[in-house]
Amino acid sequence: MHVSDSIPQAGLAPAPGTRDRAEWYRWLTFLSGTVQVAYLCYFQPHRYAAADAQTQVTDRARADLIELRETAASELGEGPYVLGNTFSSADLYLAMMIRWGGAPRARGGTTRRFAPTTSASLRGRPPNGVEARRPRRRRLLAAQGADSGLRCPATVDSDFSALDDQQASRESRELAGEPTHIVGVDVGGTFTDVLVMALDGSRWQLAKVPSTEDPADGVVSGVLEAARRADISPNRVGLVLNGTTIVTNTVVEGKGARVGLLVTRGFRYVLEIARSWTPGPVSGWMVWDRPAPLADTRDVLELSGRLDARGHVLEEINEDEVRAAARQLASAGVDALTVALINGYANPAIEERIGELVREAAPGLPVTLASAILPEFREYERTLAAVANAYVQPAMRSYVDSLEAQLREHLPNAVVNIVRSDGGVMSGRDAGERPIETVFSGPAGGVRAAVFLGQLIGRRDVLSFDMGGTSTDVALNRDAHAAVSRRSSLSDYYKVRVPSLDVIAIGAGGGSIVHVPLTGALRVGPASAGSNPGPACYGRGGEKPTVTDANVVLGYLPSLLSGQMTLHRDLAARAVATVAEPLGMSLEQAARSIVDVVNDRMLGGLRLVSVQRGHDPRGFTLVAFGGAGPLHANALMDLVGSPLTVVPPAPGIFSTFGFLVADVQREFARSHIRRLSELSLDDVRSIVANLEAEAHVWLEQQGFPETERSLTWQFGMRYFRQGYELPVGHDDPTGSESLLDELAAAFVEAHRQTYAFDLPVESELVVVRCLASGLTKAPEVREHPQAQGEDAEVAMTDAAHEIYWKDGWVGAPIYKRESLRPGHRIAGPAVIEQEDSTTLIHPGFSGSVDGFLNLLLERV
Repeated sequence: MHVSDSIPQAGLAPAPGTRDRAEWYRWLTFLSGTVQVAYLCYFQPHRYAAADAQTQVTDRARADLIELRETAASELGEGPYVLGNTFSSADLYLAMMIRWGGAPRARGGTTRRFAPTTSASLRGRPPNGVEARRPRRRRLLAAQGADSGLRCPATVDSDFSALDDQQASRESRELAGEPTHIVGVDVGGTFTDVLVMALDGSRWQLAKVPSTEDPADGVVSGVLEAARRADISPNRVGLVLNGTTIVTNTVVEGKGARVGLLVTRGFRYVLEIARSWTPGPVSGWMVWDRPAPLADTRDVLELSGRLDARGHVLEEINEDEVRAAARQLASAGVDALTVALINGYANPAIEERIGELVREAAPGLPVTLASAILPEFREYERTLAAVANAYVQPAMRSYVDSLEAQLREHLPNAVVNIVRSDGGVMSGRDAGERPIETVFSGPAGGVRAAVFLGQLIGRRDVLSFDMGGTSTDVALNRDAHAAVSRRSSLSDYYKVRVPSLDVIAIGAGGGSIVHVPLTGALRVGPASAGSNPGPACYGRGGEKPTVTDANVVLGYLPSLLSGQMTLHRDLAARAVATVAEPLGMSLEQAARSIVDVVNDRMLGGLRLVSVQRGHDPRGFTLVAFGGAGPLHANALMDLVGSPLTVVPPAPGIFSTFGFLVADVQREFARSHIRRLSELSLDDVRSIVANLEAEAHVWLEQQGFPETERSLTWQFGMRYFRQGYELPVGHDDPTGSESLLDELAAAFVEAHRQTYAFDLPVESELVVVRCLASGLTKAPEVREHPQAQGEDAEVAMTDAAHEIYWKDGWVGAPIYKRESLRPGHRIAGPAVIEQEDSTTLIHPGFSGSVDGFLNLLLERV
């Protein structure tokens, strides 16, 4: 018997025919949703927060589920229950009780057995036609001090306390789905880091969940876990900002699309010739296994037509030839097609026309235009960027589609934005069209967060130092601006010319494996133990010594996760001993040497972004984050000569905070290669006006009013006949009457700072760039009051702890970071533990907590 035949007989719904078909199915949908809510409430309370999102119901039925969710805790919260043996009937009865209060409740701790029943008064009544009881709501306080939240009783020992009316009103608004929280998500190879933060800055919560085969699964799981920890409804999440490695992983794993390429006749081998680079001299040609091009030569077709360097048409394209080429590649089985004509940047209309012809001849085939992805000169870089964009486009679109579908199911008010390589964010739709701009998505968040934090504490010049388990990322940020590079690495071979924050990656992290080669010199990395089996001290089968093992041996790292994960010092000592023996050192000396070597490697990276680029690091504040960054921060601060080191409140997930403070961005550019003597002010203003118009059209499409828009200008300059340009910024290119002179002077100064000399040669304009930003509402960061009448000893958990320093063991108390308050000061040596990282304070240094809960390390 069909379920629709049994329900009217039980008196639970109107019989078919008494209402129209739409009303009948709406009623069935509501009833099934009610059963699911009731079942989740009793048997899977950890999933109850997302119950209404998991149930596919109409808008009117969703309102009923919200009412159920509001009343469930109070209606079921005053005693234990024993359900009937028949699952479906018992839960149907329970659903009726929640919705209409039509059954007795157990009171005073007594137990009452419920059985299926019918109610004549309910026969024929639509769900929204009943005035539901809305008693005062109650909160279930989780046992043993766990996070509290809206829950139905899971055990007979559940403890309830009444909420005041104001709290009930606030939670009612939460259930209504008004989004007030923003979430940053950083997807890594092992873990997915999540930070959920209220827009008013009142609270934040972190979560760390294992990454999944489909990264979208891990993102949604992480956001739901963070929401659960923060005690908020998933409906309160309004924006999810996601840093992803989809592009890099797709290229590294060779799982991209089969790409077809249309080029100007004579340029079929543009990807093969590239820059004629090999990893060595003559021998490099013979022994190097060169990677295959992202577009196979068999899928590269030549077209008639030619442009000169200034965009003038030398030969018209043959439209029939274009259509035939598109049909040929489509029938050959390419997944995407790219158009890259010689000098196409100078006259984008030609490539745009070819794109239209391709769409006519091969409908449904994605088309990428090089003039749209990188409208600048240098044919190989422009072609590579366009082909790489097409190569990873299907993977990114699949990821975004999967993520958005899961968000609609579990977090119905959430909108996803993808983090760009330059530190901004873009919509999911734009990410699907221009995925190549997300290649450095993850590291960009940490740099953006470091800049924001520097501004917050009045330090505009900062060095960001992000040390993880496998690598370390460093970057220099001057005058509250992050430096932008034009060469993003897809792999060791492919360098894509798209804007990305200037981050230097060093193959040294907490999991870097240590070895002694035949030369007898200690080596650290680049190989890493990863998380499986991980360092030896994890006790998961790892036997090779790592930087983490050395820190454990020295006492610098007593435990992980604020003591939740015990580290095995005996296993770490056994691993480090394999290095100590060939070096002829004691165990502690070998461990100390490992730490010194890895610190020296990271110092090289910091000097590369500072000293070698004309900046004195002694004038920069070091911002240390990442899981291992605070452990080595004091050493790097001492080596580089920085006056101050800042460890943010949650260093392990600090990159995700950078996503929360990022604006929606896109760069517009136009190559215009002219010596300044050949330029007129009107020429430059015309280019600026065109880029400004494009930027405003795009910002309007993104939904930003004029009051929430920002345009930043940059001019690529070089000496005449130089090979590469330097960026020169200008605040008002349309209003300055001496723009060309100002650009020339600024370029000479930038060249002198970078290379320590200038030339008696005329300057040349190469490219004009406009960075369009849609200003988003970043969460507020509140300052906390100073601690009163107590010192840092209240946070001390182990006064007898010792660390190995120089030639012996010295006392270094352990403190709990979560218990430190503004005004607390700790004298080194000391170890400060927290859930996502550990900070080491050296002798001769001190740590103090500022009003934003940052830990500030300074020399005594």
